[in-house]
Amino acid sequence: WLSTGLILSQINADNFQVIYRSGLAYGSEAFLDHPKTRFSGDSKNEELPQHNRLLQDPDPDPQELADRAAHAFGLDLQTLRNMRRISPDDMDKRDMLIYYLWETGKLSNQKIGLLLSLTYSNISRRVSLIKKRFSTDSELIDVYIACKSQIKV
Repeated sequence: WLSTGLILSQINADNFQVIYRSGLAYGSEAFLDHPKTRFSGDSKNEELPQHNRLLQDPDPDPQELADRAAHAFGLDLQTLRNMRRISPDDMDKRDMLIYYLWETGKLSNQKIGLLLSLTYSNISRRVSLIKKRFSTDSELIDVYIACKSQIKV
């Protein structure tokens, strides 16, 4: 959806480094290294949880992450993929699993969909629905928090 060819064709690729992770940034390698060294550091800081998350493995194995999360929510991914119809209780658990995977920000909707045999648009819809349910159902939030606390990332 984003065409960068025109912009990148205007610069000498040998002298510039391009980063796509959180948007488009371009400049000399030294220019791009300055914010990394200034803000990232090598050690964790208990007062900066977002900083600590950046120091963790940025690309976890999607299958492993989904398996651990599914286990915490009391689901089996293989069984879930093969079900034609899903019970309301399992649907809530599946939606909380989807929300958890989405909330981590480590997997795209498409990757989550591939893991659960759903389309990426269905993932987006399920996230919207569970968010709406969370706003009205405090028991569901409590279940989500309890399951989430069991997942080691």
